[in-house]
Amino acid sequence: MAVTDTNMSCGVAEFTSLYNSGPDPKNLIENVWVYMSEEEGVKLPFVLFSDTSKLRTHHNLNRWNGEFEKYNHNNNGKSMGTVLAAYIKEEQLGTIVTTKSRRNPNTGHSIRIWIWSINWPNLCRFAKKEGWGRFGGEDEYGFGY
Repeated sequence: MAVTDTNMSCGVAEFTSLYNSGPDPKNLIENVWVYMSEEEGVKLPFVLFSDTSKLRTHHNLNRWNGEFEKYNHNNNGKSMGTVLAAYIKEEQLGTIVTTKSRRNPNTGHSIRIWIWSINWPNLCRFAKKEGWGRFGGEDEYGFGY
């Protein structure tokens, strides 16, 4: 999973490759924390992510051995995007806007997009509870900046 800048706005980041973080949505949230805290150093207001809207078999290139792996959604038949959106709501980490499913003409898959409006006070509390460190990281003396 990666968090990247979008070309649409400097206030929007995008989750890509949701399946590379495994079935636990907490890993995805931690990736956002690390990206914004350590790489960007800013608290962007929005994160965009997309996924297929129906259960499907997913093929993934294993980056360690260069072989393709085949695996299914491991979240009771729900897409990773659906699971992530529910987790964000459950943990009160912000609000989610969800589009209707539409057919992607490039792949034929039905896709959906979610926009996460981050609740930064709640995300900071959540990160502290999880032991992810303070926003902005720490210097060699253990102080956040």
